[in-house]
Amino acid sequence: MKFRSNCFLRSRFLSPTAMTLAGLALLASDSAKAASGTWNVAADGNWSDAGSWNGGLPASIANGATFTATFTPPAGGTGTTTTTLDTSRTIGNIGRGNSGTAVQQSWLITSLTNVLTLDFGASNSNISNGTNNNSLITVDTDIALNSNLVLSGTGNNNAKVTLGATVNGHTITDGVNGAKNITFANTSASGGALTINSSINTTGAIFNTSTLSQPILIAGIIGSTVTGVTQSGAAGLSLTGANIYTGATTVGTAGSVANGGRLTVSGANGTIKLSSSYTINGSGSNLNLDYVGVADGAVDRIANIAVTLNLGGELRMNGTTTAATNSSESFGTLTLGLGNGIVTINNGGSGTTTDTLTASGFARGSNFATALVRGSSMGLSPVLNTRLILSS
Repeated sequence: MKFRSNCFLRSRFLSPTAMTLAGLALLASDSAKAASGTWNVAADGNWSDAGSWNGGLPASIANGATFTATFTPPAGGTGTTTTTLDTSRTIGNIGRGNSGTAVQQSWLITSLTNVLTLDFGASNSNISNGTNNNSLITVDTDIALNSNLVLSGTGNNNAKVTLGATVNGHTITDGVNGAKNITFANTSASGGALTINSSINTTGAIFNTSTLSQPILIAGIIGSTVTGVTQSGAAGLSLTGANIYTGATTVGTAGSVANGGRLTVSGANGTIKLSSSYTINGSGSNLNLDYVGVADGAVDRIANIAVTLNLGGELRMNGTTTAATNSSESFGTLTLGLGNGIVTINNGGSGTTTDTLTASGFARGSNFATALVRGSSMGLSPVLNTRLILSS
């Protein structure tokens, strides 16, 4: 009897050693797909460069939902390190690590076309700067949000976070999990400025709960799909874009006398005139319409609808500082809801200038609320002149 060679059978099965190696390769591949990682070299490179991440292996590259990418240069680094997002990628959090108080190195994550998706499941995704000495982390890519986003500077000496290197150069949108919110949350005693230059086209809301005085700025356009802007922390929020959101604008917390900070609308294009309502709650809370450096009539900051003041809330107008240039703004009914309200008109110009705030009417609740109206040189002419006009 003749037997065929068993090479035919061997060709269809892997040896135990081969199977072990294959299994290890699959595990390594899976690790590379989902892992936290720390970039720890002070050298530019692509996100996919394994040698730039602590460990130096493909499995060391930060990638995947609920995982964190940390960018920590060696001690003593200066200047800016650039990480290029060479492929679209998902990550849970982005952090700027702290490698010593002498480090002043900033970080730029950039791509013209690839998308960075932020996904930490049901929890918030965070972009934070936990370092020192005026360092900055900038994410200059399109961003998709599968989780709500929180921005914070948690380090010392002005540790800053910026989304978008140029105004409206990139876009922040919802990902695949529905409407997502964006929250500014500086709580460090010396945390730095938080800035969004990218345009915002999510379908959630924007909140500033920061309690420290460092500047918070949105220079990009807040799109029509955003459901509202709420300023509730003691740190102020400034809007300088030609915003088109149609949701509510709220300063402070409803029913509270606590200081809700300042929401400022300023710059050559700053407007929130498509917002559906304006409500200012609490003593020290104010909506500040700033016309410094702006020609009269060049921009309309708010819509001709009611402005409601509750429990000491304030509507403030800062007039132009340009000599012989006037400032004016009109809105709907000045409404006193709960408690008293304040209207302030400041004129910082020189020469014959007039700052005029015009309301179409006046209304108050059933509690006989009162309004304090104040201004610099109110009613004096022909010198510095501020006026509140009730047209009805």
